[in-house]
Amino acid sequence: MTSERSIKNIEETALSELIETVVVVDTESTTIFIGTLVRVARDCLVLEDADVHDCEQGYSGKELYVVNARMHGFTPNREKVYIPMHKIIAISVLDDIIVE
Repeated sequence: MTSERSIKNIEETALSELIETVVVVDTESTTIFIGTLVRVARDCLVLEDADVHDCEQGYSGKELYVVNARMHGFTPNREKVYIPMHKIIAISVLDDIIVE
């Protein structure tokens, strides 16, 4: 039987492969994060040179914002940001975003 602790270790190992990669972190709220993943901890992810964007305040939804970031780049507005793991619903590599 797999314990919760070993599941956490597997997740942290998989995410650790993305260190120094530009990622998109989608949250349960309208906020999306784009930046360089520099640390994976049990309780949070740490991004540097990050763009923290609340899609509710802009003219585009999350999907369109991420596609535009993939096509045209993004402008960081934080040197470093800590994202609580319990708020995260998905993590993707920015270069893996499909632009049609």
